[in-house]
Amino acid sequence: MINVKEKKLSAYKELVSGEAVEALKSIGLNLYERKLYVALLAKGTATAGELAELSGVPRARVYDVLESLADKGFVIIQQSKPLRYVALSPKEALDRAANVIKEKMKSSLEVLQKFKENPVIEQLEKLHQERLEEIDTAELVGTVKGKYIIDQHEESILRNARESIDIITSDEGLKELYRKYAALLQEAYEQGIKIRILAPITEENKKIAEILSDIAEIRNINIHEVPYTRMVLGDKKQAVVHLTHDKETHPVQQTSIWTGTEHFVSNFASKLYEMLWEKGEKVF
Repeated sequence: MINVKEKKLSAYKELVSGEAVEALKSIGLNLYERKLYVALLAKGTATAGELAELSGVPRARVYDVLESLADKGFVIIQQSKPLRYVALSPKEALDRAANVIKEKMKSSLEVLQKFKENPVIEQLEKLHQERLEEIDTAELVGTVKGKYIIDQHEESILRNARESIDIITSDEGLKELYRKYAALLQEAYEQGIKIRILAPITEENKKIAEILSDIAEIRNINIHEVPYTRMVLGDKKQAVVHLTHDKETHPVQQTSIWTGTEHFVSNFASKLYEMLWEKGEKVF
């Protein structure tokens, strides 16, 4: 007859070898953290030694890994001798972890905002400009991989533009542009920056295009008849040019080129944009 302890051990081994440990990876727990958290769930409460034996995590690492889990909101440390550890329920742990991340992010943002007021920023900006003038323009280009990183580069161009923003996007890209950057584009418009957007206008995104037309010139483009890829240009000096199709490529595999090479942007990308703009159809 199988006793309770054997049942718990069997359940733990099943979880560790199954999808539970892999699923925990998606929320940022490393392998040792995942193993120890699942082991603690199986035990309810345990000492570091018990958890090391059950999980297979080296005993020398158990203490610091459990402290990390406590910091992230997954574990409570009982101040007994020896120390005992209690697993929070997964739902409660996720809520606590979310609050920890929010607090850390809030603190980090406050530090960054405060640092912007530091006089050293002007010194660093001056140093950057001086060195920028010495850099070969061929070096101002790089491959950007992953949708999140690409979005960061595009947002930087939108935020730093002073005269013009030119965008070519897809039908879905237009909806994403509105969802992510409407406030940023509104701010640019209020600063007198000229904004133009080329995109396939469909029944699904026509309402969004109409809303955006209050702050930008919008033209419909037939992507099957003209050279096309998603592209964001700022002041005819910087560009992000997509090398992969946003619908056919997984977000992690999406790839773009960022360039600050004025020759390429002003003499090729911007002139190509002007040609496409002339072929675009006025909608509003």
